[in-house]
Amino acid sequence: MRHLPLLTLLTLLSTGAWAADGDFAKAMGGEDVGAKKAALQALSGGDDVVLPLLVQALSDRQVGEQALTLLRSRTG
Repeated sequence: MRHLPLLTLLTLLSTGAWAADGDFAKAMGGEDVGAKKAALQALSGGDDVVLPLLVQALSDRQVGEQALTLLRSRTG
């Protein structure tokens, strides 16, 4: 079990989710609507990575509607 964090990190690095999460957080922390929309559109990976980020974006007043649309399309 002590190797689980390392395996998780390696999985994130191999899927590119680590970089996407950091870029996403940077964009969502700013005021640039274009950067936020681009960050939402650039999200890729498994549901375990993308869905929490979309849920986080729901509370953003600038891109909350777009996040909701993407969340609905992803979850059916």
